[in-house]
Amino acid sequence: MNCSNYPNLVENEVVLFSKWIPKKSNNWIVVNDDERKYQILRLVGFPNDTMTIVNGILYRNNRNLDLDLNLAHYYGLKKIQFEELEYLKDFRICDIAGEGDSVFLNVNDKVGQSLKESKRFIRSKRVIDPIIKETYGKNWNLDHFGPFVVPEGRYFAVGDNREMALDSRYLGPIDEKDFLGSVILTY
Repeated sequence: MNCSNYPNLVENEVVLFSKWIPKKSNNWIVVNDDERKYQILRLVGFPNDTMTIVNGILYRNNRNLDLDLNLAHYYGLKKIQFEELEYLKDFRICDIAGEGDSVFLNVNDKVGQSLKESKRFIRSKRVIDPIIKETYGKNWNLDHFGPFVVPEGRYFAVGDNREMALDSRYLGPIDEKDFLGSVILTY
């Protein structure tokens, strides 16, 4: 596994799944992916649901789906603040990016929110993601997406690390025939 579902699923974790397909949201599903063979994602949208992301928050039919989840995003700090953070070595950082005097850490939200003077990075609506534009034909990005109505026979699924996941935002809605099953146990 990679960082796409960090902090809830991590590398070297064993995942058991069944052929059962969930009928409710927020379950982990295993889907067939031509490039990776399989992928684990969080099922969030069903046929005829309206999916929207506003300022980085995922909504299904105008209901916030991110409220009770432990997710990961980019958090920005001044470079000098980052250099003073000794305790970060105790946490998993999926990515570090720098620009000018700023550093952006891809960490779980609990860590990001605990960092003094950190701010979650949210893209402007004016920033267009070229892959999302190619997939949906719309001027959307990871933080401003939709509204999109999930077609019949298809589903919408995302990773918990919203910055690093290759999911329905990039690949399009998932066809029911690509479902391999539902995660029942991780250890």
